[in-house]
Amino acid sequence: MNPLKYLSFLSFHHVLMILNVLAITLWSILLAGCSSSNGLRNVYLLSLSYKPKSTTPWTDPLQVNPSIGDTFSNALSRSNSTIQQINISHMSMCVELLSGTWICGSDAQDLVNDIKGDPQSDPFNLIWAADKFQNESLFYPLIFVAIIFTFVSILLLATFPGWQEEVDPETGSNREIKKFPSRTVSNTALALSSLATLLSFVSVFWQHIASACALTLLQTLTYGTVEIHVGPAAMICGWFGFGMICLSSLGLIIAVLSIRVLSMLTD
Repeated sequence: MNPLKYLSFLSFHHVLMILNVLAITLWSILLAGCSSSNGLRNVYLLSLSYKPKSTTPWTDPLQVNPSIGDTFSNALSRSNSTIQQINISHMSMCVELLSGTWICGSDAQDLVNDIKGDPQSDPFNLIWAADKFQNESLFYPLIFVAIIFTFVSILLLATFPGWQEEVDPETGSNREIKKFPSRTVSNTALALSSLATLLSFVSVFWQHIASACALTLLQTLTYGTVEIHVGPAAMICGWFGFGMICLSSLGLIIAVLSIRVLSMLTD
């Protein structure tokens, strides 16, 4: 049995369906970030952690009150922080304790209850700051809508006819033909794919700008005593998913225009 025989029946719309599935997979991983303490804890938008207690605060000639940085540095040196790192995603966050244990959840209050007892366990209230960033700076429903539109587009692409064998009445030999898909179905799939492209771009661009701005502001307002990173895995999932749906939309545009031209030539 030659597998290449089945590969020959792979059509252009199958490639578009694969691109859509990849986009949905990447966006799902993005939304599921920090939902558990396994590998998903590494899919985060922003990471917060206290720097070593000997950290020198930032100083600059533009600071009207330069001593405020020493206040943060002294507060950090006197604290007994039990938090090593906080990873923030769209719907959840994970906290790594000094013992190396990770605790994750969608409710910041539950995370606080797990470490509460010593007020110095989180001296700068980073969990509270992370919760404010998550609730007031991020907006993920557009990704959900993009996933729904992309899924419906996959269902419509699945109705496209593939290659079929039929007997040529003139020669009696087998030949492969492929019928044109319904113009209504193809246009609807294109519209949904285009909307998913637009919504995903807005959402991913939003999360990128929000994370970058939060990084600068939080590092500045804590005078360098808190280390902050933007999560590369979350950005890759967001932008690569956007790239996949862009390619799918471009492929649908080419397919619709090609069918329209061929229909005009055969009429």
